[in-house]
Amino acid sequence: MPHKPLQTYDRKMKRFVTASESKAVTAEGISNNNNYWIRGELWYNCVHLFAVGIIFAKFEDKIIAFFKRFYAVLMPLSVLAVYPLYLFSRFVCNTYS
Repeated sequence: MPHKPLQTYDRKMKRFVTASESKAVTAEGISNNNNYWIRGELWYNCVHLFAVGIIFAKFEDKIIAFFKRFYAVLMPLSVLAVYPLYLFSRFVCNTYS
């Protein structure tokens, strides 16, 4: 059976992303430097979005084609989702912070 380098690369990338996500979550969860979970982290510059970037780069053509095709539907839904998500975030902040 011939060697399939792309599948090997995909498996290694999945392991790497899983390991880095697990390390980030467990290391932050067990550290006693803060009273709150991931307090003060910059969410736009963290390991979770690194994994999203890897997935986006892998399927970039398909994702962009999807958004171009359904832009007329996705844009109004996104705008309509802002207010309920804002209310939810206020509820979470008022309840748990």
